[in-house]
Amino acid sequence: MVRGNDKNFFGADTTVPARIRGAWEGRVSGCLLGKPVEVLSFKEGREGLESYLREAGAFPLRDYVPLREGTLVDQLGRECCRGFIERAEPDDDINYTVLALLLLEDRGAELRTEDVARAWLRMLPAGTTWTAERWAYRVLLDNMADEFVNGDPPGFDLALCSDNDFNEWIGAQIRADLHGWVCPGQPALAAELATCDVAVARTLQ
Repeated sequence: MVRGNDKNFFGADTTVPARIRGAWEGRVSGCLLGKPVEVLSFKEGREGLESYLREAGAFPLRDYVPLREGTLVDQLGRECCRGFIERAEPDDDINYTVLALLLLEDRGAELRTEDVARAWLRMLPAGTTWTAERWAYRVLLDNMADEFVNGDPPGFDLALCSDNDFNEWIGAQIRADLHGWVCPGQPALAAELATCDVAVARTLQ
């Protein structure tokens, strides 16, 4: 596990911090790029997305998404449109990355799936989850022991949380990459930590 005070981390290979920063900046900028049209593309598919961009004079897209007033994009994603961006807006792709970092700062290589589930209950509002993660959250709330959030055993098999119809959706991927960032050159450890993280809501296939 890479630690901030590890002189081998900052001394011997100074390219690693820059690469990690670039990965984080890429994640945030990618979210800003896609967030305005995420729901549009989900509801209307590629045709709806292309139609929006053509009518906005932005097809093919070469910058952040422009705003067309009175559209679904205006309703749900104005703050991430070109000319309106002032910050990185909250997004599940970013939330899970930050949450994973907080967990690793607290638990390090001792991270377990139970730790992830407790962190959800403490720091992740259910309304910010979708598909497999929302299903898992519901199962967790319905079945957990009363004091699980405070350190008791879960009181049921956490594998039930991952028994859902969304296992092949993208949630596992967006929750996994932070573990690779903090374990450069240690792919086995990164995979082990990512597995502990995503197992709350995904079966491991």
